[in-house]
Amino acid sequence: MKAYLLFIALCLCIAVDKSASQACTYRQVRLYNGTSANNRTGMLQICNSQRRWTAVCDYRWKNSISVKVCRDLGHTNPRPITYINSGRSWGSLGYVVPSGSSSFTCSSRISLANCLSSTSVYLRRSYACLATRDTIVIDCNFDTSGCSGSEIRLYNSNATSPGGMVQMCRQGRWTAVCDFSWGCAESVVACRQLGYTNAKPKFTYNTAVDVNGSWTEFGYGPYSSCSSTATSLSQCSTWPSSFRRNPAYCEPTRDTIKLECLQPLNNTNDYCSTNYDVRLVNGTTKDEGRLEFCYRNKWTTFCGLTYISAKTAATLCNQLGYGGNSFATPIYDGRFGDGDTVEYSRRMYCQNEYDDIRYCSIFLSNSGNCIIGSSTLNCNYNRLGLRCYKPQNCNEGDVRLVNGTVEREGRLEVCANGVWGSVCSRSFAISAAYVACKQIGHTNVNGAVIDRYGLYGLGNGPIVYNNLACFGHETNINDCNKVIAPNFYCPITYVVGLRCLDMCKEGDVRLTNGSHSFEGTVEVCLDNTWCLVAQHGWDDADARVVCKQIGGYNSSAGVAKLNSTYGRPKRAIRYSNVYCNGNEEELIDCTHHTFEFDFGRTYDVPVAGVDCGVLSTPTVTSSSSSTSGITVSTPQGVSSGSNDTKGTVFISGTLFIVIGTCFLIVAIIIMVFVLLRMKKLSLKSNNTTDITTRMSSLPDDIKPSPSVVSYDEELLS
Repeated sequence: MKAYLLFIALCLCIAVDKSASQACTYRQVRLYNGTSANNRTGMLQICNSQRRWTAVCDYRWKNSISVKVCRDLGHTNPRPITYINSGRSWGSLGYVVPSGSSSFTCSSRISLANCLSSTSVYLRRSYACLATRDTIVIDCNFDTSGCSGSEIRLYNSNATSPGGMVQMCRQGRWTAVCDFSWGCAESVVACRQLGYTNAKPKFTYNTAVDVNGSWTEFGYGPYSSCSSTATSLSQCSTWPSSFRRNPAYCEPTRDTIKLECLQPLNNTNDYCSTNYDVRLVNGTTKDEGRLEFCYRNKWTTFCGLTYISAKTAATLCNQLGYGGNSFATPIYDGRFGDGDTVEYSRRMYCQNEYDDIRYCSIFLSNSGNCIIGSSTLNCNYNRLGLRCYKPQNCNEGDVRLVNGTVEREGRLEVCANGVWGSVCSRSFAISAAYVACKQIGHTNVNGAVIDRYGLYGLGNGPIVYNNLACFGHETNINDCNKVIAPNFYCPITYVVGLRCLDMCKEGDVRLTNGSHSFEGTVEVCLDNTWCLVAQHGWDDADARVVCKQIGGYNSSAGVAKLNSTYGRPKRAIRYSNVYCNGNEEELIDCTHHTFEFDFGRTYDVPVAGVDCGVLSTPTVTSSSSSTSGITVSTPQGVSSGSNDTKGTVFISGTLFIVIGTCFLIVAIIIMVFVLLRMKKLSLKSNNTTDITTRMSSLPDDIKPSPSVVSYDEELLS
């Protein structure tokens, strides 16, 4: 029974495989609907040189190519609809529109496969061509009929998405409206034509994905202007029709409009008693939110302001109770949502920092047509948000680096008026970076890499310093010349980031985090920064070169340590696949792969370590030159093999001291013995000389005869 079921399962697998990859004719084109091929609708596929069906990538696809596909499949005067990013998966993507073809066309006399590229680099880039996402579905016989006059609709084949594509009826067929120059006024008129008399429309461009498809053609637009009294789009002015036919402005697979006609919110907490009071609402903390002010006894949202000065923002925070010298950050992206009652404000300006907005100039216009859209398209308007700051636990002029991935890097923040804030990157020079790095505590700094555009994030604090200028000898960045907020303007993305460089020589190595200086994680100096070595390919031969380079070891000392034995410092990995043959003097001379710093800072793999052992007693040897050198013998028990460390025994520090002491005692004993022996010999010589001298001074008649003279050897000795 089991064998029978296995046989059936095998047959089913073969059948499925055949349906997905059955043999085909090279460069043949088909539309595949998931079960079979047809000439009407389905995923666009082309037979490759291996005679297998591959899908076509939708990157840079144009509706005009879909028209050619349908014509090649036998359709007369087709008006296809193309679904890009269809979400239907296929095994591989084999063709794409060639790169550098902004005005790409494909003649009817040439096959589609010859027009497209099967070798483009985009086929290997997941952001452009992903087989589970970027396939193309074409419907050659899509029915666009069923309308009359100049009526409009919001079309959406995706029922879960609100709103839809703006479409207008032209000669009994639904056609799309081009998004070129479409704006808030056109959105208001379109919603009005659809019956929304007091709507708050929201629109977005390039909506083929949002509404699950593009459209067959453009019948209207692009619109140039709409009056505030217009009741239908047919009453608005348009650009010449040549714009509509030019893919640079109006491409059906790209330039459609998604519109939502939102009803006004019904807020029962709108009443307020004192005009020009202010409040913050919808923030994650009470220190931030959408700015609303009391106008005509109703809480009202500011709209239409593209910029307020730092002094104006500080005045608003002062009025909210944050005291003098407060910092404030205006927020324009609508993140705090929509209010109900809206006042359109062209200008709000405070000449100085005040305690109340009543001392400032505010120009209002109650148009009621300020509409919020997505964070990228806000009907050309923005809801004004604000963030105020309270003093924190920091000392004036303190500095820190935050949000860095590795050591010694991050966004530069300074404590000013008790608030941690960023530094504007305008006029920020290397001398200021040097002072900041020293103040943070990097005394061995060797310059810095400066980022000026928010690499380490923008942070939640204000920008407190601008035009920071240091000579380089200062010990505190507060001693440098600067302009303090709110007396300047700086774009919120212009914040300083730093990477303080190390004082090291290119190619130097060191061992860190070990129990002594001859073991630890391997770090190598590249571009004035200590970096790590990935463990890929790391072995004892590589370790021995490291031990040789750090000094005191010959070519047989060193054991590789893997899996971040000594920990993984917060540094970038720059080396990988190191290969040393053992003859190299430095690690940089070995074959290796080098990563870019930006890649290595986030590359998270185990790193290499080394254990060189403890040095044994140095021995003095004579060199071939006139000077003598010290050769350090190999630590006892170090194997010369690449990985065999079994039985290896290193001389411990205590044993080293004991042996040295013994040698010293023996040397002292020998020296004392030699001195005593020399003293005895000297005494014997002196006594002999004295006797001989006294005998020579006697008269000859009383001199003893040599034959009878004898010496007491014991006495002389």
